[in-house]
Amino acid sequence: EVDMNTSMAEVQKVEGESPAGMADVRKGDIILSLGGKKVRHGFDFQLALVDREPGEEVRVVLQREKREVSVVLVLGTLELAQPVDETGMKSGLAFEGYQGRWDVLPDFTRLEAVATGVADLPSESAYRTDNGENYGLRFFGFLEIPRDGLYTLFTSSDDGSRLSVAGRMVVDNDGLHGVQRKAGIIRLRKGLHPVEVSFFEQGGGEKLEVSWEGPDLPHQVVPAEAWFRKQ
Repeated sequence: EVDMNTSMAEVQKVEGESPAGMADVRKGDIILSLGGKKVRHGFDFQLALVDREPGEEVRVVLQREKREVSVVLVLGTLELAQPVDETGMKSGLAFEGYQGRWDVLPDFTRLEAVATGVADLPSESAYRTDNGENYGLRFFGFLEIPRDGLYTLFTSSDDGSRLSVAGRMVVDNDGLHGVQRKAGIIRLRKGLHPVEVSFFEQGGGEKLEVSWEGPDLPHQVVPAEAWFRKQ
């Protein structure tokens, strides 16, 4: 497991019987290249796996402590999250609004919401305080993926935001900052997948926007037609 949001492609976890475990990849190794492609950070690692097939052998160059190690990795079958049943779905995302002053995203599940409702899409204006400061939002529901493939998801936010799909954090754009866009990559099957978007605003301007790109899909804001909630 490699965190795609890190400045280096550091191996965070290795399962013993996985292809990485069988190739003697170890936790803490830094991936320098994969299949001849240089890997500078976690995002590069994900891109280097695009269009490769199960059973394919790829040479991986690792930095292990102060030396370089080369291993051959036999790619396994990537297990993709299965889409959920579409029965009872309605357009829009459920949201909860919160009041508070934070430097990073809190665990909203431990806080009491001051507002609830339905939004067409994730936005900083679904709920806000009177002065537009010191508030947070949590959106939850489902994202409709138009076809199987590799998707890049983005959040642009001021201040912090996160986006999770199928229980996996894909974009971590947390912290105090002006408008900043961050991205993550995930392979998904066509259909509806559980999604959660969280956001907070402390002071100054406020913004939240979720966008994507994928197979035959140029970079664009995720439209309202792609967001759903359970009735």
